[in-house]
This record gives sequence, structure tokens and C-alpha cells, in this order.
Amino acid sequence: MTITRSQSDVYKAFAITIILICHFTGSFFKGLTTVFTPLGGIGVAVFLMLSGYGLNESWNKKAGGKPYAGWWRKRLIAVWIPYIITQAALYWPFHMSDISAPAVALDLFLIKPTHMHGWYLQYLLVWYVVFYAVCRIAPKFRLPIFAVISVALFAAHAAIPAVGEFLNPTLCAEQSLSFFAGVFLSEKKDARLGWKTGAIVLAIGVAFLALKQLPIVRSSPQAVMNAVQLLIKLPCGLGFIMLVHGFVSKRKLAAAQFVGKISYPLYLIHGYALWFECMSSLPLGAALFFAASIGGAIAFYFLLRLIKPAEYKLFCLKNAG
Repeated sequence: MTITRSQSDVYKAFAITIILICHFTGSFFKGLTTVFTPLGGIGVAVFLMLSGYGLNESWNKKAGGKPYAGWWRKRLIAVWIPYIITQAALYWPFHMSDISAPAVALDLFLIKPTHMHGWYLQYLLVWYVVFYAVCRIAPKFRLPIFAVISVALFAAHAAIPAVGEFLNPTLCAEQSLSFFAGVFLSEKKDARLGWKTGAIVLAIGVAFLALKQLPIVRSSPQAVMNAVQLLIKLPCGLGFIMLVHGFVSKRKLAAAQFVGKISYPLYLIHGYALWFECMSSLPLGAALFFAASIGGAIAFYFLLRLIKPAEYKLFCLKNAG
């Protein structure tokens, strides 16, 4: 199954939309509803799968399967610099009295991110490092190595307590196979994964979501709950992509593609827009949340496009368009 850039944008639009729904309902309704809670993890799974798929495709196409100059610099421009801008504009200036220079440095390098959803960027950075190292050292064995690392990440929180001081153990465990799944899809593009397969995979995720509601499961050890969460998030995200892939590939969904393009700025900004939850009037607070999130993300997207040539020049890269 081949995923083009425009199709990837549509899937990103789906992912960021359900993440916004999850965070909005969880914050603005004071926990009155938990119906939308699983959507956040499903959206993150989609993002991680697309990241794994995109990185693998980029590595293979632009480098012929070999390391190429500028790989890390492009990652910095795409992911790290937008994070720095967000933090510099929306967090650090408002916490000058209670954060230290070391704390800013730890945040800057995603060792201890202060963004309320920064765990995802930290986890993505770990996979970037793993991906680069494996492709440099043993590219022909990347799939089995990634599979082993994914299992290790799932088990790490229980086996190595120190991991919990760096990564969010629960969230990382339930997403431990998502990035690997994306790389697998890239390496196995010839596999026939149509809507029927997608429907089956999605049904598996829904079945585990129903299983999670059982008292015996909810009272299980954390490792068991992590496994159930993984078997909800990954199949639902992957199943959705396979289920609608044929539909997406035959249509130009310009609006959805644009939402996908601004999905990363929207992810960064909406976390801080949740501050409007403190408004006493729910309609007003909700309206400000969506206005700030969407308006801010669009403005941020065009700002990043504006400064991209300068960034490419600074990092000695070509083709900034």
C-alpha cells in the first residue's frame, strides 16, 4: 500500500481532528464524558505510523537506502525549530520566575519537555535517533531490529524504572509498535491491504476497546492495561488508514489536505489554547479555544513557510520550496 504525500496529509487531518476532540472534551467538560478519550491515542498512533512510513520512504528514495547529507538538519527544521518557536512564544516568557536556565535547556533539547503534550515529540525524537542509528549500522535488518526495540520499549517501564524519568512509560508503551508499523508498511508496499483487511483490523481494535470496559481488565496490572491500550490504538489507527485508502486515493480532498499540512502547528498550539478552559462561560471558552488553535496554527504554518528558505540557507540545505 503506497501512501502519497497528499494522502498522508488527509490522514494527518483525521489524526489531529480526533486528538483535538479528545483534548477538548477532556478539558472543557471536566471529565463528565470519557467517550472520546481513546481518540487521542488513536490519533497519535496514526501520526507515528505516518512518521515511520515517511522517514523510511525519504531515506530510501533520496539516499538510495544509504545515509545522506542533511538528514538530521531537515528533521531539525521540520520538528525541532517549530517547537522552539512555540515554547519561546507561549511558555518561557510566562514562566520566567519559576523556571531555571537548566530547565529551559532540558526543554529545548526535549529531555524534559514542558509542553503539555511534549511527551510525543520526545518519543518521536527517540525513534528518530533509533531509525538513524539502525539505518546507518544495519539497514538490511531494520525491520527485525525495530521489532525488537518496539517490544523493549513496551517492557522498559516495568524492567527499568529510570526510563520513567525520561519517557512517559504508559503512553510510550501503548504506542510502542506504531512507528514500527509505519516502517513495515513502507517496506512492504506490495502487500495487498485493502478495505476488507482494514475493516478486520479496525474491528479488532474496537473489540479490545469493548474488552477494556470489563472490571477485571480495568483492575489488571499496568502492563496488561498497556497491552490492551496498544491493541486498541494501533489497530484502530491502522485499520482506518487501510479502510479509507482507496477512497482517499481517488479523490482530491483539498480542505483535508490543508488541515493535514497545519496539523503539526495545530498540535503544538492547541495544547496552550486549552488554557481557555478556565473561562467561566463554556461557549465563550470553547469558541476562543478553537479560534486560537486554528487561527494560530494557520498563521504559524505560513510563518514557517516564510522563514523556511532562511532556515535552509542557515543549515546549508537546498530546495526549501
